[in-house]
Formats: sequence, structure tokens, C-alpha cells
Amino acid sequence: MHSLMGRWLFDPVTITSGAVAEYPKNVERPKTRADCVDGPRPCPFVSCQHHLYLDVNPTSGAIKVNFPRLDVWEMDETCALDVADKHAGGAPLPVVAAAMGLSYDRTFQVVDEAKQHARAEANAIGDDDGVAWAREQQRAEREQSDASARITKKQGRRSK
Repeated sequence: MHSLMGRWLFDPVTITSGAVAEYPKNVERPKTRADCVDGPRPCPFVSCQHHLYLDVNPTSGAIKVNFPRLDVWEMDETCALDVADKHAGGAPLPVVAAAMGLSYDRTFQVVDEAKQHARAEANAIGDDDGVAWAREQQRAEREQSDASARITKKQGRRSK
């Protein structure tokens, strides 16, 4: 393991077929959300697609560890579905950022990309209501951002 400008670089590891451990036969993996909602936390099933510890690139199969400095049992949240359940009306971006191990700015970019993708899909299928909804969301976000900027500006004047 090497450190380069505050980031850890791990030596590549080759796993041979003999080195791969088999999954324990006496442990049943949950098949539905109902099976795992009351399961142990932190969730031990890192291979679940909803687990926050790692991501697998569907094209290349590359594994990205989202929290390289933490072990699974040290994480506050391990399941994306648990985070979604806690914030049914939509989680604030700082909460999403912390859960995903991203900065606030990167989380904002990801959300923006998802909205653009949703808009493109809605246009492709001719869903005018979806487009109108997305435009309304953008307008509301701009108003909220403008209001935050005005408040920050006022606070800056008071402190001078």
C-alpha cells in the first residue's frame, strides 16, 4: 500500500480460482426487501446491489470501494434502501453525499445528470407531463438557490 497526496493506492491483487472462498451454506441471503428490512445492521451482504460499501462497473466489472478507509462494520449506513426509507420525501443532498461517500458538489452533479437523463427519456417517449414536471423542479431549485444566495449576501453585509 502506498500513499500519494493523501490517497491510498493499493497493489493489484490477482485472485485465482482456488483462492475464492465459497459462500457459507447455512446463511440465507435475503431475496426481497421484506426479507432484509429487519435484518442485521450493518448489512453483511456486501454483494447486494443496494449495499453502499462497493460498486461494480457493469461494463468492465471493475470494483470501486466507496469507503476505502472504513470496514463494513464501521459504516453508519450500509443499505441504500434504508437511507431511502428514512427520508421518504427525498433525502437532503448532504445526507445523500455522506451515504455515498461523495462531496456535496459531486452529489449535486450526479443528481443533475440523473435529471437530465430522465428529461431525455421523457422526451424520447413523448411524455410531456414528465418534461413539465422536470422543468417545474428546476424552476423551484433555482428559486431556492436564489433565495439562499440572497440570505448569504445579507449575512455578509451584516458581518462587515
